[in-house]
Order: sequence, then structure tokens, then C-alpha cells
Amino acid sequence: MTPRINVIMYHYIRDLNDPGNYHFKALDIKDFKEQLIVLKEKYSFTTMEAVIDYFNHGTELKDGSILLTFDDGYRDHLENVFPILQELKIQGSFFPLYSAIVEKKLLSVNKIHLLLATHLDPKPLIDFLMQILTERREEYGLESVEAYYTRLAKPFRFDSAELIFFKRLLQKELPSSARIEILDEVFRHFFMECEQEISEKLYMNLDELKVMKEAGMHIGGHGDVHDWLSSLTSDQKKHEIQSSMELLRKVGVESNYWSFCYPYGDYNDEMIRLLDASDFQVAFTTEVEKASLRKDRRYVLPRFDTNNVRKELL
Repeated sequence: MTPRINVIMYHYIRDLNDPGNYHFKALDIKDFKEQLIVLKEKYSFTTMEAVIDYFNHGTELKDGSILLTFDDGYRDHLENVFPILQELKIQGSFFPLYSAIVEKKLLSVNKIHLLLATHLDPKPLIDFLMQILTERREEYGLESVEAYYTRLAKPFRFDSAELIFFKRLLQKELPSSARIEILDEVFRHFFMECEQEISEKLYMNLDELKVMKEAGMHIGGHGDVHDWLSSLTSDQKKHEIQSSMELLRKVGVESNYWSFCYPYGDYNDEMIRLLDASDFQVAFTTEVEKASLRKDRRYVLPRFDTNNVRKELL
């Protein structure tokens, strides 16, 4: 029988009572640890290497095991997650991005998070964005604000229609050059801190990833800039994969244990073919269900978000 495992996805994990923290949508450290303690009483935990060995060598893997994954390489994972995993003797799989770790760039996805975290009422952000779209419509060859809003403003998971409009427009909907320039203009208008300083506070660095890897944690690939991969050209997809490979080499991950995590859970058939040709062994989506370890599903493994854990696993 093909085993099915429970892969859990985490992002920000921090002290929600610390006034110095941004108001990200995060899991509190205390709740994270309590969640793991309860899960450990009910389930066995597995490792990324064990999952890959099952696919490649048919080694035994217990049905219903849990695999923990952590996206984006946040400093939260080093300072708040790593000590708990060591204490509980559980492996975590961490998926950082090349440009954030190596080049110290502040990713567009995190600029959006920061804007929303520091403006709990999103109306000023949305109003300013709409103003720019109207002013720059002819310059960038944009559609009307009304057209974008009608198409994008639909609630999804835990976000309102207005938040999805703001996110999707600046994540993927606008033409690439316009999207980057408009997001930067919005960010500079509302956020005065130096981007490099924010980056150094937000992400881990290469040496810290090496320490975690040597301590038994798994490090996987997540691309270069956290883009929607299915919308990229073939050359751009290859660049995202090559950036991941370069980061994993720098960390010292053996190529027979390379794993990949799709930013936003977004992929297509071409992306799967490119990963398969690049020595990546498995890849993870954001589709919400148990992961069946069928050979033909190794590049589309689903994950439970931490918000689904109580409903699906506890």
C-alpha cells in the first residue's frame, strides 16, 4: 500500500505579544510548540531524506507520518523554530530563496506583507495604489482600475476581497516591469526603513543555514525571488531552478536529497519537467490534503497549512 503522509507548512512563527514585531499573520511561538507536543503524542515524525529514500529505494516509511516544512528562510525559523525542533528531536525542512539569503534583497512578497502588517486598515494602501494605477495607466498600458478590481477582488481562504485585490495585483497581475516599479513606489510612500536593514532582520544568512543543516535540519530550494512560476518564460523558470541549485550547493546539500517548494504553490507541467531534469527529487505545493507518495506525484506533494492542523490532524 502506498503510504500517505501529513506535510505541514509554516511561515512566520514569532512572539505575538512582542510590540517590536510587525503584525504579520503569524503563529505564536507558544502555540507552535504546543502544537508539536500534541502531534508528537499522536503521530510519528519523518524526515525529508526518508521521504526521498522511499521514492528512490522503496525504504520503509510509516503511513500517517508527519513532515514539517518552513517557507522563505525567515529569521523566525532560526531563532524561534530551530531550538524547539532540537529540543523535541524533530527535523524541519526549510525553503529559503537565493536573492534573500545571498544577495540580501527584500522580496516583493515581503514588501506586501510589511505594508499590510503596518497598516491594519488597508484602505489607505488600496486608495494610493488605485491612484497610481489611474495616473500610470497610459504609461504602462494598464487596464482600468475597475477591470482589475472586478477580476481580482474575491475573498480567498483567510483574506477579504480587498486584500486579495491588493495582493494579487502586486504579486502577479500587472505586467512585470510595471508591477515592480509600482510596488516600490507604494512601499517607499508608506515605509521609510532601509530595505537592506529590513532584509537582514527578516531573513537568515548563509552561515546560519549551514549551522541548521549540520544540526540535522533539511534545506531545500524555493527559487530566487518568490515569483509565480507558471507565468514565467522557460528561461526564467530555469533561472529560478538554477538559483535554488546554487544556494543548495553553497549550503552543502547533497544533490541526491534536493527538494523544492513552489512559491505560492504555483507550478505547471514545464516546471515539473525542469525540476526532474535538474536532480530535484521531490517538490511541494500548497494544495490542502494528505500527501500520497505515488511515484507519479513526487513533484506535486500537497501540504496542510498550520491553520488546517487542528481541523485535519488534532
